[in-house]
Amino acid sequence: LDELPAAAVGARDAKEVSALRGELEKRLLLLGASVHTDSGRHAAVLRSWKSWCAQASSTHPGLAAAAARLGVADARAALRPYWTLAGSSADAM
Repeated sequence: LDELPAAAVGARDAKEVSALRGELEKRLLLLGASVHTDSGRHAAVLRSWKSWCAQASSTHPGLAAAAARLGVADARAALRPYWTLAGSSADAM
């Protein structure tokens, strides 16, 4: 996300891109993470929950079925330990 021009996501500048990212994460529409680039910088990455679930479920069979049985608050608490396994930060939530 940090590598895209602001206009590519409908924003005026980097500050607005950051605000949009925060809003998407706050509303739980996308899962955000910070990754190290080849140059050693941090870059923001947004991914869909479907993408995250596919990756997490490949190493944790039954995860998707267990998550489907939970409400949102229960799901956040139960899934928090798995976020870092899938390359995401638990602090995002």
